[in-house]
Amino acid sequence: MADLVSELTIRLDWDGQWSGDLARITAVVMDGDVPRHAPDASAPVAKTMLALWQSRSRTSLKHLAKALFPPSTRPHLRDAVRRLGLAQRLRVRLRLPAPAEGQSFSLSELPWELVQVPVPDAGDGIWNAWVSGSQDVSASMGELGGHERFTLVREFRPRVECSARSYGLVLVADATGAHGTVRTPSGDFEATEPQNSEAAAEDSRSVELVLQGSHLKVDTLPSPAWKEAIRERLVGGAGAFYFGGHHVEDGLIVADGPGSSEAALLDGDTLSDWLVECGVPLAVLLACDSGGQDEEVPTTSRRLPLAERMVRDGVPHVVAVRGKASHQQAAEFAGSFFASLAAAKDIDVALSASSRAFAGSTARPVLYSGRGRRMSIALDEKPRPRPSRSTDAHRIAQGSEEPVLPDERFRVSLETRWSLFTPDAGKSCAYDVVADPSRGDLAEPLNEWERMLHRAGLGGDRTLREPRRWYTFDYDKQDGRLPNGHDELVRVLGESYRPRPRKRPSDQPPAHRGVGLVVRKKADGVRGRDFVPQLQKLPDLDWDLRMIVVQIHGPIDAVRRAADTVARELGLPEYLVKAPATGGPDVRGGRAGAALLDSLRLAATDDGELDRWLSAAAAGEGRLPVPDDFRGLKVPSTVVDAVVLALIRSDAPGRPAALAAWVNEGPSHPVRWAVDAKEHGVTAQDLSNADHAIALDRAGLLPGHFRQLDPEGLRRGSWARLARRQPTEEDANWLWGMVPAVRRLAGLEPDPDDYDYQLDDALREYRTAFRPELPNPT
Repeated sequence: MADLVSELTIRLDWDGQWSGDLARITAVVMDGDVPRHAPDASAPVAKTMLALWQSRSRTSLKHLAKALFPPSTRPHLRDAVRRLGLAQRLRVRLRLPAPAEGQSFSLSELPWELVQVPVPDAGDGIWNAWVSGSQDVSASMGELGGHERFTLVREFRPRVECSARSYGLVLVADATGAHGTVRTPSGDFEATEPQNSEAAAEDSRSVELVLQGSHLKVDTLPSPAWKEAIRERLVGGAGAFYFGGHHVEDGLIVADGPGSSEAALLDGDTLSDWLVECGVPLAVLLACDSGGQDEEVPTTSRRLPLAERMVRDGVPHVVAVRGKASHQQAAEFAGSFFASLAAAKDIDVALSASSRAFAGSTARPVLYSGRGRRMSIALDEKPRPRPSRSTDAHRIAQGSEEPVLPDERFRVSLETRWSLFTPDAGKSCAYDVVADPSRGDLAEPLNEWERMLHRAGLGGDRTLREPRRWYTFDYDKQDGRLPNGHDELVRVLGESYRPRPRKRPSDQPPAHRGVGLVVRKKADGVRGRDFVPQLQKLPDLDWDLRMIVVQIHGPIDAVRRAADTVARELGLPEYLVKAPATGGPDVRGGRAGAALLDSLRLAATDDGELDRWLSAAAAGEGRLPVPDDFRGLKVPSTVVDAVVLALIRSDAPGRPAALAAWVNEGPSHPVRWAVDAKEHGVTAQDLSNADHAIALDRAGLLPGHFRQLDPEGLRRGSWARLARRQPTEEDANWLWGMVPAVRRLAGLEPDPDDYDYQLDDALREYRTAFRPELPNPT
């Protein structure tokens, strides 16, 4: 429920000209777009009034007060206060003009919070004397910004309107650990490494702490946060974006990639575009000077405050810091502010109640808002949609002749593959290698799935371990070497790292599911003598490392060769090629002969792309393609299978005749099984065979259905299907509904004290279905 707040809007006008450091403005109380009164004569303001944040010069403060509250406005403020109820506040909206063309100074930067008004308990006599100016009431005056019954909003007309789509989620990005020299349009900036990294990140932890148990959820990015991660998570939707770290005139300082602490620039205009595009209604920037610089006289080369630029670009609300804030102030303010938001307080009320964190400091939290924007952002309780991204890959046998096309039979979800597959017997850690030309973030989707899996296991009488924690280590940005000890690991991974020692008292079960590490490496240089031996030494460190994923990035041909090399040197029988986010290769139907077959072969490597290919072919030729279109050519058996399965899931005109023609080409036994299941329906028995289940899944006959057919996870086909698709909350609940012995296969139950050969033998068929052996490379 929104707060009981009355409003008073004061429009400041000027001619847009500065005479040296001076300008003349008028102040008018508004009803919407209509002035309530005639304006007084213009009053002077000066850029040098910025010094008031430090000096509190009485003479300058009087001039500033006359500019904001000339005689004609004062009765309106007094009358608004008289109409306030016992628990009401008065929201003072300062409707500010655009800065003069080519000017780098805005009226928003003047210290309006310092203007003196009668104190909260002032009676009618004090207010009347202040309105008339008939007597000195300075002893009963206090600052507007510290008034218990007032809030202050700097309001601007945005260039574009943002259609805010609020979700009950706060995206937290801490980048205090990013350090180094950053080259910006305004010059080089040296971001210093915090002396106490824990204190530097305390504000982010405060947000997490105060929102625990509230209807607002927290999505915390790995620290230090980087551009791509911020962008990706904003696309999924957020009710508020919180940033803690360094600010420069051109934007914010973030890390230049996952696992790196090297500083990079997130341009302020770019961030504004993202927030507007994603409909995020509130940005909170706990970064020094983000709401205005702490300076006595502004320089001509400076830029307008970042918060103002963001609101003018269309971001509905921006809370920022004017001046320099300490880590302690940032932590206290952030915790109090978001606790107030969780209690359904309006933004300006939450800011006013939390500004005590800056008591005794010249720094101030300030609120910039779009014109007429409501202060209650009404964060919805509905869950945020899952971001659109690919965490799928295809398995490739190590040593395959190149080029080998991906095979949809061997599609896997990286989340389930790496989170639910346990190391081989006698091994503490498993390895995997992925060729990823996109250089995408792999750790965060894994952490998101781990959190979902953990939430599904809450309740009941089971002993629930903490989720597996995934981290990213960028090998090339750490001088080409991996960490050789706990201290070095902490330095590189920063505040996101939570120590998880392997050694625990023998009478205590593990408190967590271990640690996963993504090691990012460019394709070049993997043949050196040092890289793989360093990887093999990592499990010997005193931390509970369960899975190491080597992410090779670069040009597609180079990453395939490099991934094959690393897999061979690690003794792995296979590696992965990450699927593109938009499906397979861009191919089209409608050609003839060998060219048409080549196009079809490429499309058949991705079921989604094949559906588009068949639609394009049908639109171009007026019918679906049939085997006779390839007379005299050898159509690979994998292509025949892919087309039959695509036609099963299709509803295109002419489908029955085309399907019958392709079935006559002799598809594999699992695909024929899917053809029969389309006619007779799917039963639990169909899940007894992993190959049959994969064919049924590709034919679109299994999604969501397999969990009802096999609620306890006792059929191999269920595990084969689970390995292929991005996991959902339903999958997480299904896993926890299994018997403990089967849950152990997914790493959800602690390993027994003594190795159980009989149990391992019983689980082998599920393990094989989850990760079956690939055909020998040819």
